[in-house]
Amino acid sequence: MDEGQTVAANAPLLLIVELQPIVGVVFVTEKDYAFLQPGQPVLLTTDAYPGEQFAGRIDRIAPVFRTATRQARIEMTIENRRHRLKPGMFIQATVELSRVADAIIVPEQALTERNDRTGVFVVSEDEKSVLWREVKVGIREGDRVQVEGQGLNGRVVTLGQQLVNDGSPVTIPDLQAVYAAGRKKESSP
Repeated sequence: MDEGQTVAANAPLLLIVELQPIVGVVFVTEKDYAFLQPGQPVLLTTDAYPGEQFAGRIDRIAPVFRTATRQARIEMTIENRRHRLKPGMFIQATVELSRVADAIIVPEQALTERNDRTGVFVVSEDEKSVLWREVKVGIREGDRVQVEGQGLNGRVVTLGQQLVNDGSPVTIPDLQAVYAAGRKKESSP
């Protein structure tokens, strides 16, 4: 405002901002909501400073979801000692929801259902048959899934599970021979 200018009632004249620490806000879906809790550490990035991470922690988790988006508001306190983060910047937050040491990872397409149970077919040690192993599915990342269960050593079947049962015989082709045969076909006139 300039000196002598008329100011309307309730018109904001200035904005006071706390930059250290700064509050960050993100919205999460129901799927991730149940894993979040106050005090949980968060790493944040912003396009303004590519490759740089800022540390923070979750302070508040809204008890109500927004009706229009079905997302809940999460407020975080972020260390900002050098005042590089500013109000209104877009941020991306990374929260570690779970950690599993020595995890067994299989391709998601290896998972199959049998009698309302989830499992995988593991190729036997002699590579002549497959064995059904029930699994408990854990962390998912992209097309990989962490599983828990007994007897999960070795290769798993990722294609054609509907054609096999526990103990079904299988033939595993020599991949080098298959690859070499394919290369021969490509180069022949």
